[in-house]
Amino acid sequence: MGGDHEAGRKKVRSRASRGIAVAEDSDADESETSYDNTDEKGGWKRHLNNFVVYLKRKGLKYYSQYQSDPEFRQQLMTYLMISLTVLLMIAYFYNSNGGGSSMSVGNAVRKQGAKGAGNKVYLTKIQREKAEGLDIEGRKDLLSVKRRYSFDRAEIEKAQQKARKTLSAKEQECFRFPASIQRDGPFTYYQPRKVFDLSVLQRSLKKMGWAQEADQKKATLILKGQPRVTFKQLKKGQMYYDMVSNLGRIGSKKKTQLATLRNHVRKFKCTFESLNIQPRSYDLNKPTDCKKFFAHPDTGKMWVLKSCKSGEGSKGAGISVLDNLIKTRNEWGDCEANAFNYVAQEYIEHPLLLKGRKFDMRAYLFVASTNPYVVYFNPGYIRRSLALYKPSSTEKNDVLTNYHVQMNREDFKAEDAMWSFPQFIEYLQEEGLCEACGDIELALAKISRLVFDAGREYYKRFPGSFQIVGLDFMMDAYLNVYFIEGNVSPGLGAHKLKWKTQLMDDLVTLMYKQTTLIHERPDEYDMRIGERVFGPYGNYWELVVHEQHEKCNKKEYGFNPCKELKNEGSFDEPEPTTDDTDDTDDGDED
Repeated sequence: MGGDHEAGRKKVRSRASRGIAVAEDSDADESETSYDNTDEKGGWKRHLNNFVVYLKRKGLKYYSQYQSDPEFRQQLMTYLMISLTVLLMIAYFYNSNGGGSSMSVGNAVRKQGAKGAGNKVYLTKIQREKAEGLDIEGRKDLLSVKRRYSFDRAEIEKAQQKARKTLSAKEQECFRFPASIQRDGPFTYYQPRKVFDLSVLQRSLKKMGWAQEADQKKATLILKGQPRVTFKQLKKGQMYYDMVSNLGRIGSKKKTQLATLRNHVRKFKCTFESLNIQPRSYDLNKPTDCKKFFAHPDTGKMWVLKSCKSGEGSKGAGISVLDNLIKTRNEWGDCEANAFNYVAQEYIEHPLLLKGRKFDMRAYLFVASTNPYVVYFNPGYIRRSLALYKPSSTEKNDVLTNYHVQMNREDFKAEDAMWSFPQFIEYLQEEGLCEACGDIELALAKISRLVFDAGREYYKRFPGSFQIVGLDFMMDAYLNVYFIEGNVSPGLGAHKLKWKTQLMDDLVTLMYKQTTLIHERPDEYDMRIGERVFGPYGNYWELVVHEQHEKCNKKEYGFNPCKELKNEGSFDEPEPTTDDTDDTDDGDED
């Protein structure tokens, strides 16, 4: 103990000797003497008491001088202002590089993996690194397996074969389903007056040897367009139609999409919000949601406002950004008295950036059959803003990555505005942002599966009915994947890009081939969840839903989002329990 006392006395004496002397007088000497009392018997309490007395005397002395000496008062104020300025600068740079709204967050935080405090992480950096390799032996469902991203088709097909389980005779019998289309003649197609991306569709149809038919009643395939052909006009069991009735539940009106997802997830005993796979969203047409939205503190947070009016919401139309909730609340008025036909979605404050630019991901779902449901997924491509990211900008050109918005810029180049998915993965690997990037694609596939499942009870089953839906995603700086919205009529144009021409040729051609195979020759169809079917250019559709397999496994849904997607620490706020949305399928081309 004596040694500790001696060390304490030396430390106190050292601090006292470093005191700032503003004026040399007898009071200073007296206070030093009182403070430097090193009587061994007094112990640490005596030292503490003397130190407090010393501080009081110094404080009184400086206060007296502050009152009487203008020059000293000026010096003290200058010192305080400088200190405050330094502290504010430190706080600003800390916020910018560790979770604030600076562009550098994309590099400063992402390379740390997912260690940002308070951030809800879908897959951590450790989990991503563990995903390296194709360790899938003995697994029935590739969707449950974390895998690295691979460009090698042979490697993928070898892994699929390795993972295949040999079916028993009972399982083989159960997995069979009957043909639903009986054709009388050759494949022909009928096109209405206006068909979106007709040249892309015709290119694939020509490759397959399908001829155009002017008489709608004689055609094998009816293309969706204007004027719209109704299902009542079709010969059931003899014709194909590239439209699934009520698929707009997941790809048309924004408020309908939100209600559909909420209602579905609730069946599994959790809330859609708790999954943390979509920026927090509110249907402002509902007073409950409207009140929750405006109850958020106005701390400068930005919100994307999406119009739910018919004809708006595609190609960037009807979208704006709010950055002042108080002002908006005052302008709009009471939630009970007014109906606001908008969905408000939280703005992702720290998006993942590609060379300093914001981007989103356009993935695809392909519903090949509605009875049984057979659904495929493709990760699609990247749509990249041409403007450097500005965290606080509310300008549409800065906020939206939509191709139709970007093409209006003077510096527009299609090759800069769009990246292929392999190019995107290669960039992430080169930047060291992920060791095993297959988990990104896996997250996209799982969320896409959930989006389809959400509307199952609303879709109308019609033999020969099939359709492609576009799903938009974003990623934040922590590599979390977020579903933004669906589009029931996605654009399929190639924009003179070779890789996109090949992507669309593969996807569209495979769409027709898989649809006819499933409907006409189901005994030849043998795909399992997670397996892929490839086109000539190496692009693929991955199977994510097979209803017949679900029935054989005695599962109403083969995918539980509350188990597959929910992560610890995610928010979970109450949701509205009513669904007053309509079933109208009025999707727009994006």
